[in-house]
Amino acid sequence: MIVQIALIFILVMLMAWLGALFSAKRHAEVGAKKALENIESHFDAVIDELSPLLLPSEQRVYCSNVLTELRQYVFRSDTLKEIGLFDDRGNVYCNSNRGVVSFYLYQTILDRLQLDNVTLSYTKTKLSQQKSVVLLFTGASGNGISVVIPPRYILRIVESTLNQPSLNYNVSIISRHLVEENQQKWLQSYRFRSERYPLEVVANTSLDYYIHYFLSLAWIGIVVASVLSVILLYRRQDKFTQNSLEASLQEAIKNDYFDIHYQPITNVLDQQTIGCEALLRWNDPVQGTIAPNIFIPLAEKVGLIEQLSNLVIAKTCSFIDKNHALFSDKYISVNISRSVILKHSFMQKLLVFLERVPHLTPHLVFEITEDNNFSTQELVVLKQHLDAISSHGIKIAVDDFGTGYSGLDFIRQYPFQFVKIDRVFIKSLYNDSNVIPLLESMLIIANNLNMKVIVEGVEEQYQLQILQRIGFTYIQGFYFAKPLPDAELLSYLSEKPQGNEF
Repeated sequence: MIVQIALIFILVMLMAWLGALFSAKRHAEVGAKKALENIESHFDAVIDELSPLLLPSEQRVYCSNVLTELRQYVFRSDTLKEIGLFDDRGNVYCNSNRGVVSFYLYQTILDRLQLDNVTLSYTKTKLSQQKSVVLLFTGASGNGISVVIPPRYILRIVESTLNQPSLNYNVSIISRHLVEENQQKWLQSYRFRSERYPLEVVANTSLDYYIHYFLSLAWIGIVVASVLSVILLYRRQDKFTQNSLEASLQEAIKNDYFDIHYQPITNVLDQQTIGCEALLRWNDPVQGTIAPNIFIPLAEKVGLIEQLSNLVIAKTCSFIDKNHALFSDKYISVNISRSVILKHSFMQKLLVFLERVPHLTPHLVFEITEDNNFSTQELVVLKQHLDAISSHGIKIAVDDFGTGYSGLDFIRQYPFQFVKIDRVFIKSLYNDSNVIPLLESMLIIANNLNMKVIVEGVEEQYQLQILQRIGFTYIQGFYFAKPLPDAELLSYLSEKPQGNEF
């Protein structure tokens, strides 16, 4: 198990590493491209905001007229350091910080502005003597505006976009880097050049970047591996439990750890017990009492249900034989599942057994239970087996009437003497319940087919009163008695008056 869990973590983390590798590359590529777009958008916004200062004609804008407005722009902006105005000859004559000034732009800048009305420069400014990014653009008249932006604001745009401290990046303006170049050899570089500005953004990946990226997402792999490990442990435990129960079930059959409890069935007209239903109970010396809804499906699954059915029949017949006088006018019903009643091996053993106990068969009823529709071939086999059982004097009952069978044609064709109405109908039974017409229909059908009806699961007095009003006579449920061990059943029956044969 430890090895399996270790393999899960290794495989999941390996897949997580491969996923992180792809995601990291994608992050660097997309991030660099998005950073360039964000810088361009910032420059475009600055131009849109300041363009109204450029007059459409060749008329010169006087510094004294716009100085206050220039300073307001700088004051309101988070990124602009200073703004300057220059004429069509490249003479900067007004500055937001110094007022009236006079100096000329570099000829290389003017040449670029001739080709396009917007450009960038990364150089020391005349006034501050500090390296800054300068955005320059001109209007139709040739007059222009220069905007000084500290490099840190441009780098901040890139950092916030990439959002990955271990990812190396740089911004180049006219091939001049805003960040001092690192001579490290990168695993891969993603470069994106602006079509509007002389601007380039590059993202460089390294082993350190991939490791940090993987570690930032490793918790996802750990969670997935942990969930898979829990599922593995649960399934292994479930399988172990099933195997353990299967072995215990085989041991229980071998050592006879089973008891039969009997739930009385009462005729409400005279309060007499006319019979009982045999219910198997497993009392394991190690695991304690194990519920039928656990071991019965398990027995079906592992192929032990036939042995359990034979065990119940044998115990029931032995109990009747030992108390034959008390059961002279009563019966005990035994549940036989669909899978068992169709087996030829079961029928062979059953018929041999019945030949030995002909005096007990009139006191037996087999309840045929079923969850799904029988196939056509199965119906043929079922008819043969039911006829063989009936020929030995055993009565047949349809269990869970109204819940599992495919239609009325089924109960019409086969030798059923009783029908048992499932407790599911009784749970929703109350005055004015829409179940009442359904129960009335079931009773009419059973009467027309000369079958007696037993209602299961009756626990409350109001349920009994409604059922009596409808016309039901035979009741099984906790209202009269819970399933009783054989000794308690004998005491219970001894206190009841003897009645007529059912």
